[in-house]
Amino acid sequence: MSAMPHAWVLVAGLGLVAGTLVNRWIEAHLVQRQGTAAPRRPGFALGPLSPLGLFMAPAFVVLARAVGTGPRLVPALLLTTVLAAAALADVRARIIPNRLLLWAAAAWILAEVLGTGVAPLWSLAGALAGGGGMLLASVATRGGVGLGDAKLAAVMGLMLGPAAVAMALGAAFVLGAVGSVVLLALRRVGVDSYIPLAPFLLAGGLMAFVAAGPFAMGVKP
Repeated sequence: MSAMPHAWVLVAGLGLVAGTLVNRWIEAHLVQRQGTAAPRRPGFALGPLSPLGLFMAPAFVVLARAVGTGPRLVPALLLTTVLAAAALADVRARIIPNRLLLWAAAAWILAEVLGTGVAPLWSLAGALAGGGGMLLASVATRGGVGLGDAKLAAVMGLMLGPAAVAMALGAAFVLGAVGSVVLLALRRVGVDSYIPLAPFLLAGGLMAFVAAGPFAMGVKP
């Protein structure tokens, strides 16, 4: 137990570095190329750090406490990194790059290689549940939920499994609805404004990890 505080520091440091690198990559290679960046707030500077890095440091620690510091933590951290990158890309450039989804699939393969107990059929069921559920939402909202969100949900299901991804998507839609109402009430957005869904999927994914623990990765119950 005496070594555990050191483990939390290492995990937090990993989250800080991963978030900072992802933040810089999104800004340099996605936002600047597309020219669709959201306006920056003047005077917001963190030196070598980044907002995403400061978010992911405590998020990684929360995941480590929920999942444990064993091999199962690796795919959890990788999926969270992908979700955080997708959230930032959705906010800054209004797109979820396909390459991020391929990285998440690679994380699933890594989990298989490491022998973390991930059940392929269980994860496939999760991918179908997540992607299929979001496709239905896209049809119901007449495109309000984009195909990028559906593909991201499928990747979430791949790693979370059917039960946990249902929990994650449910939480994401509730948080998204509440957030939209708040933004509308504050007049920060209009009725027809674009509101990115990926940040709420990230929040829902983290909630599923915390609630389901090591079983939130397509692991056989």
